[in-house]
Amino acid sequence: MRTQFLIAGCPVFTLSFLVALVSLSTACINATSLSIGLGITAVILRCIWISLLLIITIVALDINRHPIAHSHTLYSALMHYIILLVMWVLGWRANRRLTTNTNDVTHTQLLTLLQHLRANASSEYSQKYHLSNIKTREEFTRIHPLTQYSHYKPYIDRIAAGEPNILTPEPPALLAVTSGTSGGCKLLPTGSKLFRMFFTHAVSLTFYTMFSHYPRTWSLQKTMKLFYTPTQRRSAGGIPIGPSSSSPTNSSVVLNLYSTPRAAYSIHGESDTLYIHLLFALADPNLGSIEANFASLVYGAFVRLQRDWRRLVYDIAFGELNQGLDLTPDVRRDLENQLHPDPGRATKLDTEFRAGFHGIARRIWPKLNLIVAVDSGSFAIYGRRLSAYFAPGTPIYSPLYAATEGLLGINIWPTLSKRFYVLNPAFMFYEFIPVEKSSEEQPETLFIDQVTRGNTYEMVITNPSCLYRYRFGDVVKVIGFQGQCPVVEFKYRQGQLLNFHGEKISEDTLYKALHSSVVALEVELVDYTCCESVLLPQSSDDTPYYVVFTEISVPNNKPSPDCVALASLLDSNIKCESFPYCSFRDKGSIGSPVVRWLQPGAFQSLREFSLANSMASPNQFKVPRVLRSREAVSVLWRMKDSAEE
Repeated sequence: MRTQFLIAGCPVFTLSFLVALVSLSTACINATSLSIGLGITAVILRCIWISLLLIITIVALDINRHPIAHSHTLYSALMHYIILLVMWVLGWRANRRLTTNTNDVTHTQLLTLLQHLRANASSEYSQKYHLSNIKTREEFTRIHPLTQYSHYKPYIDRIAAGEPNILTPEPPALLAVTSGTSGGCKLLPTGSKLFRMFFTHAVSLTFYTMFSHYPRTWSLQKTMKLFYTPTQRRSAGGIPIGPSSSSPTNSSVVLNLYSTPRAAYSIHGESDTLYIHLLFALADPNLGSIEANFASLVYGAFVRLQRDWRRLVYDIAFGELNQGLDLTPDVRRDLENQLHPDPGRATKLDTEFRAGFHGIARRIWPKLNLIVAVDSGSFAIYGRRLSAYFAPGTPIYSPLYAATEGLLGINIWPTLSKRFYVLNPAFMFYEFIPVEKSSEEQPETLFIDQVTRGNTYEMVITNPSCLYRYRFGDVVKVIGFQGQCPVVEFKYRQGQLLNFHGEKISEDTLYKALHSSVVALEVELVDYTCCESVLLPQSSDDTPYYVVFTEISVPNNKPSPDCVALASLLDSNIKCESFPYCSFRDKGSIGSPVVRWLQPGAFQSLREFSLANSMASPNQFKVPRVLRSREAVSVLWRMKDSAEE
């Protein structure tokens, strides 16, 4: 591939440049003998020609400075380069815009609010609440109540049935499905405007930030992008139903940046698609990045690699696909046409896999620059496991704080160990409820310029798709300011609380206590979730208690710890984190927590159960840290590890 560019660059440029110089000299001579106008025109045309040659040569030479994926053709490499260049330019503009907006956050927020209100002024909902006449943010909060999903459900049902101009005059491009982590999946009307805004405010800025802090990512190396084609559904009114997050369906323009061939994206089974993702990434020794929506997807891919590496190595050696994959004949043929026998690569991979999986990422992909995936909040556990075991030394960039409702914040400090996000004041209108008042139905809210560093708030949003003063459940801590704009750390979801008597143990509190406990026992936490004892198959009317389901990794030559010992440590650590819990434990109102070891693969079973019983896609699945259904609890209850016996 690199030879192609050298051939296409230097010799062609040298010859063309000499030809252009001769032409330019001829034009200058002609300018003295012909009419001045004709001579000047010829000179201009030849200057344009020289400029084009210079640009082509500079691009070719620049490409040759960077690693290039073996699977690139001349055309695909040029397209890759152009996409990176466009992203850098758009990202540079987005960064300047963000800087301007965060330095005048009050004015920007008012403009954002009024733009959303004016754009939807003719809708039925806007006219009902007289939103088009609003002039100030104070007037808006006085006229419109705080809302939750139940407020919009009747309107969304009408939209799904095909009625126009209900929440917005713009026809919805999608009924976006939420992940359902803190409850059932919800449908949110999403217009094309929101997708355009997300691209210009978020995606392009992610590329710019990545290039600025990790310069080696500006290359023609390919990325293993772990995403899956969602099941296609439509509402009664013909509106597409699916996730709003990144998927092959909405990323067709950039698919040639990825190591997985296009044909693979017509595979609908997650397991078979993951196998293909891994296969073509392993075939490329120059792989540059690994990307997914969440760190859990990246971690799951390495777990699958650890299980299936022998079969994958065989396929690379002989250039054929596993016959056990459920593929159509056309897809199998297209993929096999792009998979060439490579016994040398297979031998190298076999050697590395047999040496163990600690640090495997950089051993099989020596030029791996970055893992791009959200590893904040409930995904922190997977980021830690990746950094400690599969990919030590490879930085993880957690770029965005986003939800189905839209963009919330951007991480412009990717090298920090903690994940902080500056809110984007030009995307949504934000309000904040002090967390101690979040149990109230209509508490007073604070505006973006009224929050205090160090305090914790429930976020309220008004977004481009007409969710007004919407309480979507996220709780954040303000850790500082970028200009005048809050920088936040995600803490937890309101729906993910353990709460028998008002103690309100959040996933953040539970994770801190659990992590401290397993560290004290010198084991590693692989995954976890919990439930309240009333959901157990053998529940009784005794004192309620928490049940914590865990999968742990025990170092070699070390006995498995007693789960009773872990439960005792966990109890003590939760008491230290939460005074209300400590008080209820001392009174006997809440019993001691119970820890249950799970077999390896238990959380994969929970994942499969959850996806089979919801509209969520694999791209957006999150392990619920608090289980709310007896059926989900039963899935894990049946998978007790033998070490617990």
